[in-house]
Amino acid sequence: MIRELYVQQYGFLVNLICRVVESRTLAEDIVQDTFYEALCSADMLRNHPKPVGWLVDVAKNKVKNYRRRAQNRTTVELSECEEFLPCLEERYNAAELHLLLESSLSREERRLFYDFYVRGFGQADMAAAENTTESAIKNRLYRIRQKLRRAMKEPPG
Repeated sequence: MIRELYVQQYGFLVNLICRVVESRTLAEDIVQDTFYEALCSADMLRNHPKPVGWLVDVAKNKVKNYRRRAQNRTTVELSECEEFLPCLEERYNAAELHLLLESSLSREERRLFYDFYVRGFGQADMAAAENTTESAIKNRLYRIRQKLRRAMKEPPG
């Protein structure tokens, strides 16, 4: 049943959540977390009179939780982190890396990049800070790496 709901409702939920959050990536993460919760509550969901409504409610609550966490989050400008980038400077100097990150990643993706690769936060700590799952953080970091790989292969211009 969860598989059918996923196939039928994933796109609908992503589009719904995209209307209220700032990025499609974040919407996809919220929907992924919603379906994870659905898997964990599969027995209850099977007997629910409106499973799609249940999914929408869970997704809405996850958006509220995200916004609550976002209000308490502090940010660091990229320029403040350049001193921590010596290993990456072999491929790009700090200015080139800064431009690559600015042009390739959203603000949220840049923050995750710096939290993990520069500040050395663990995925479990990042998940706890974002009130999400470690799996969602792993997926976000994977997508970020993929975006950067593509951007590094593209000729400048």
